[in-house]
Amino acid sequence: MPTRALENLSHTYQPHAQPDEPSELDPGYAPAQVLKTKKLLRSRGLPLEVIDAILDFAEYWPVVSTIARYASEKIAQSSYENSNLASLLYLRTQPLPGEFRPEPATGGEIGEDPTTGCFIGHYQARGQHPVRKLIFKTVSRDQGWTSNEGQGTYKGSWSWFEVHAERPKSIETLSSADLEPLLDAVVVTKTSDYNNSPWKRVSATKMGEVNDNGTSGSLASSSEEKNTWNLQRNVHAGQDWKTHLVVWKHDGPDSGPIDENTGAGAGADLVRCLKPGDRINLVARAQFPGWRNSVRSAEVHVYYAV
Repeated sequence: MPTRALENLSHTYQPHAQPDEPSELDPGYAPAQVLKTKKLLRSRGLPLEVIDAILDFAEYWPVVSTIARYASEKIAQSSYENSNLASLLYLRTQPLPGEFRPEPATGGEIGEDPTTGCFIGHYQARGQHPVRKLIFKTVSRDQGWTSNEGQGTYKGSWSWFEVHAERPKSIETLSSADLEPLLDAVVVTKTSDYNNSPWKRVSATKMGEVNDNGTSGSLASSSEEKNTWNLQRNVHAGQDWKTHLVVWKHDGPDSGPIDENTGAGAGADLVRCLKPGDRINLVARAQFPGWRNSVRSAEVHVYYAV
């Protein structure tokens, strides 16, 4: 049973007004409403496994939303000072709700008792990997000019967004600031030092291709650790603000090459490895001289099962 609870986390964070563009998002449902529906179906004699399957098929899930729009646009500008590779942490979600269970310590470190947990939020999430869908919405543009081919398309664009997730090493070491979204965008000047951080990067393991003899290679020789996901490119030399909506589902395609027609990436492998306590970071990127990523607003909506 959980031994501690973090009950004061808000499930919706809106530091500023929403973007002017209409939001084409699934509304999601309150956790209490979903649990009430489950109780009603149980009273009709349906097994819990069947009820959960029905709710998943209908995508009848609660949602946690983080919406960021600051007083002015934020810009990731590639320049000589940042080695022509700009990174701007634009949005960070709160820790995902559910029961956080610390992973066993490695390397001789002393960690929390893995048999104990900590409730985040007010409701228990279903399973160790309860996230079912992520929806990202960005409003952005690049520098608006180019000397390269591909203008007006997503080809050759070096202005984009990427996503990564972080997991607490221990709830006890987190500060109140660690549990809240960003109040302003943060320029990332170097790779984060996770050795001295209460957080660690979440990685997904992807098995390698099938060998020539028709059998899969060993995990040690053919697996690949992935901890960063490409989300969306900007339109190459786009003059106007562009709204992009990207949906990643747990049973959708895993990460791979960017879709040249839409500029979007895939990330079902990230969705499936998320756990209660994880937080999601949205980073604006730009690379090579002259490239920039100007961001007006961004949203992340996390749908999870209870």
